[in-house]
Amino acid sequence: MELTYSQKVDRSIVSSSVWQMPWFIYSALIATTSIITGLIWDISWHLSIGRDGLFSPPHLLIYLGGLLAGIGGGYLMIKTTFFGTQQEKEKAVWFWGFRSPLSALFLVWGALAMLTSAPFDDWWHNAYGLDVEILSPPHTLLAMGMIMVQLGSVIQLLSYQNTLKNYQAENGLIAEKKVKLVQIMYVYTVGMLTAIIGTILSEYLSPNHSHASIFYIVGGAAYPLFLISAGRASGLKMPITTAALFYMAVQLFMIWLLPLFPATPKLGPVVNPITNYVPYEFPHLLIIPAVLLDLFRNKFEMKNDWLNAVCMGAIFFFSFLATQWNFGAFLLSDYAKNWMFIGDAVAYNWNPDWKYRNEFYPWLESGTASLVKGLAWALVITMLSTRIGLWWGNWMKAVKR
Repeated sequence: MELTYSQKVDRSIVSSSVWQMPWFIYSALIATTSIITGLIWDISWHLSIGRDGLFSPPHLLIYLGGLLAGIGGGYLMIKTTFFGTQQEKEKAVWFWGFRSPLSALFLVWGALAMLTSAPFDDWWHNAYGLDVEILSPPHTLLAMGMIMVQLGSVIQLLSYQNTLKNYQAENGLIAEKKVKLVQIMYVYTVGMLTAIIGTILSEYLSPNHSHASIFYIVGGAAYPLFLISAGRASGLKMPITTAALFYMAVQLFMIWLLPLFPATPKLGPVVNPITNYVPYEFPHLLIIPAVLLDLFRNKFEMKNDWLNAVCMGAIFFFSFLATQWNFGAFLLSDYAKNWMFIGDAVAYNWNPDWKYRNEFYPWLESGTASLVKGLAWALVITMLSTRIGLWWGNWMKAVKR
């Protein structure tokens, strides 16, 4: 079934007022922000307080994001099914007997998964105690739901952006400011999606992993896919850089804000007594690969996307490798033990004197040959991820619902 359309844009979607836009656009932005900030807070809660509950403040913030996504997506689904025009129904997709815009489908699916994971997670803790890893079964369901909501928000802002571009083309420059605003909002949702992905995969992307190939395999598979697709689909001059700035900004805001508030461990053993929230991890310096990728896009991009994938994948891989290899060493050094880089942050139940706390994990690579082989695979995976990102970006440029 067609997910895009080439007919004349429905002018009821676009107000004559340059700054007015549908309420569900704002609800998607609030939902995506609520989820990532709630997730970072929840991780810090576990590191600082330990005790968890179904209605802990971070959980409520995460569920608020899922609820807002479900309301916005559900409204669009009901509106399209029962009150939509024939044109709106033709460009919608089927979902449980409903006609739904593609973005609403992701939003509703994600909200259902998130809200289902809540009682599952509560039962899991009561049955098995604390989680020993991020992706426990209930957390995996929650993570899938959060990613679906983030994708739904991305697609919703993207479809609205593309609709406005058509409107602008038909009406000169009267919507220029509005298009620019929505382009930035779309890239913002990509930044939040990137932050979610990086946080979920953080068990493989910590500074202690940064001298091992797994760090660059996981990072190269995840980050280019979303960032480069945004570069292709957005009309901004530096969209990848802007998305990377949003990615870093939300994480820096949370890791610098939370330690300002008191926190007391409520579950033993308390190996490391703390008095304030423990922040999680400093974000990756994606801004450096992002700037280089945008410069390539603006000056050297070719018509053949396989060649673009090779070049852009290599740019991301080598700049990410050089940046994080050295920055990871810095984060493990005494120079990072301050409020800015949080190198001295240790959870209440972590031994601050653990031998490998400030070292690269030696068991991840068996030698130089193994490292080189792993990095070679990381380069190939990064290029493939880049190619998929370019393809996805080409598809997204045409999405309008």
